[in-house]
Amino acid sequence: MVIISYKKTHEIDFKNVLLNTDSLIIQKHPEKKVPHYWTRNYMHILENDNSIVSYCEQPFKINYFYKKSIREFIPDFYVKYENDREKLIILNKHLIDDQELQEIEKLLQTNKINYQILREHEINTNLLYNYMFLSTYHNKGKFINDVDIHMICETVNKFKRLTIKQLLEELGKTFERKAEILYVTWYLVYGKLLNFNREEKLSLNTIIWS
Repeated sequence: MVIISYKKTHEIDFKNVLLNTDSLIIQKHPEKKVPHYWTRNYMHILENDNSIVSYCEQPFKINYFYKKSIREFIPDFYVKYENDREKLIILNKHLIDDQELQEIEKLLQTNKINYQILREHEINTNLLYNYMFLSTYHNKGKFINDVDIHMICETVNKFKRLTIKQLLEELGKTFERKAEILYVTWYLVYGKLLNFNREEKLSLNTIIWS
């Protein structure tokens, strides 16, 4: 799925993130590599994190010496936050061994570059699942009308908190009608017009509220 983004940039300002890197060989515009599927998926997290102002994929290339040869390393993301904090995000995709990754970490630490390395269990979370699932409901489309939106919001306000399954039982008398209500509900959840615990995996038992 192609993500239409207002946060993604194609170039970064190096003045802040690379203050102490005189000893590094850095190429500003590396040839882009085909993104790993983890990288594509993780963009959903970046897009939905309200504290993130912008991010750049594969922002630059660093050359380093390892086991008597010159290697190259391209971080997955450069991220800028609301508080002007900047950080490199590195997804540990097991494309290099742990020993070499440790050498890269030492290099970043020596040059005082703020970074975070994420392992598989830190990437494949309920949060990521939820954002990827909801991304298919970003478009209002022809299946959603304002009457259904109003009816769902009124029902949620009436009960204060209820599960999606309870909402369907309340508003949908037939299977087809339940399907329509469910589609509109996911659209409202995606648009943050309905709230839920984003750390829990979405299901019909998910509790929603206004």
